[in-house]
Amino acid sequence: MAGAKKKRMLNPILAKELKLGARSIRLPLSIMFYDIVLSIVAVIAIFIAAFAGGIDGGVDFSGFLYIYQVIGWTQLGITLLIVPILTAGSISGEREKQTLEIMLTTPKKPMSIIWGKLLAALSNYMIFIISSIPIMAIAFVLGGLNWFALLGYIFMMIVIAVYIGSVGVFCSSAFKKTIVSIVMTFLIEFALLAIPVVLFFGIMGVGAIIYEAIYYNYNSIMTTAPDPNFGLLPFIMIGNPLTGFLDYMLRSMDVASLAEGFKEMDCFGTLMPILAHAWIPVNVIVCGGISFFFLWLAARKLNPVKKLKKKRKPANQGMQTMNAAAPVPPVNPQLYQPASMSTPVEEPITEELRNESK
Repeated sequence: MAGAKKKRMLNPILAKELKLGARSIRLPLSIMFYDIVLSIVAVIAIFIAAFAGGIDGGVDFSGFLYIYQVIGWTQLGITLLIVPILTAGSISGEREKQTLEIMLTTPKKPMSIIWGKLLAALSNYMIFIISSIPIMAIAFVLGGLNWFALLGYIFMMIVIAVYIGSVGVFCSSAFKKTIVSIVMTFLIEFALLAIPVVLFFGIMGVGAIIYEAIYYNYNSIMTTAPDPNFGLLPFIMIGNPLTGFLDYMLRSMDVASLAEGFKEMDCFGTLMPILAHAWIPVNVIVCGGISFFFLWLAARKLNPVKKLKKKRKPANQGMQTMNAAAPVPPVNPQLYQPASMSTPVEEPITEELRNESK
C-alpha cells in the first residue's frame, strides 16, 4: 500500500520521462562530455595558479581560491546552454511525435503536465550538477572553502535552471517546431539576462553626463559636481538571476559584495541599502515569481478547453445564424422545380387537330 501511494504521489509525466531518460544513451554521453570540459578547465586553472609566481618563485596558494570562481562561472555558462535544449523540446517534441493529444486526454491538468516536463528536465540537469561535485571539491581542498559554500552554489544554480527552464517550457508550448522553440528560448533568455544590465549601466551613464552638464550650467563657481544618487535604479536588475549568483560568488570569496558595489556607484537611496544587503533572498523570490508566470502562460497555452471556449459562439447567436442560413422549404415542390425537370404543358385540343387525327 505504501509503494502504491508513493507511485500515486509521483507525477506520471515525470515518471515516464525518467524511465525514458534512463534508457537513453545520450544522457550518459552528455554527462561524460560535461565532466571532461569541467576537468580540463580545472586543470588549466590549477596550472595557472601554481605557476603564477614564476619558475623560480614559490607557489602562491591564495591563487587556488580562484579555481572555485573559474569552475563556477564555467559551469554557469554551460548551464545557460544545456537547460534551454533540455526544456525547449518538452512539449513541441510530443506534438511532433503526435502524442500530445493522447497526453491531453488524461485526467492530468495542463499545469501538472507542465510541472512534470519541467521537473523531468531539471532532474536530468541535477545529474550534471551532482557529477561535477568531485571537480568542485578541488577548490575546497586547495582553496580552503567549506561545504556550505557548495550547497549554496548548488541552490543558486537550481534557481537559474528553474528560471531558464520555465522559459524553455513556455516556448515549447507556444511553438510547434522544436528548432523554433530552442531559438526563441535562447532569444528570450538573452533578453531577460542582458537587457536589465544594459539598461542599468546605460541609464546610469547618461544620467551622470546630464547631471554634470546641468550642474555646470547653473553653477557659476567652477567646483567639482557632487556625485548623483540613482536611488532605486539597480532594482531593474532584481529579476535577473545572474545578479544574485554574482552576489553569492562575491560573498563566498569574502570580497566586496554587490551592496558595496552599488554604494560605490552612488546607487543608495532610502530603500536601496536594505534591498542591496538582502539582494540574494529578494532576487530568489522575484525570479521564482517570474518562473511561475512563464509556467502559467505555458499551461494556459496548452489548455485545450479554453481554446474551445474561445472558438465557441454564444448559443443565441449560433441559433440566429443557423436560422438565417437555413433555406425555407417551398410549400409546393412542383412550383420550384427547374425548367429542365418541369413537366411539359399540354396544348389545348382544337377542332383541326381532331379532324387530322381522324
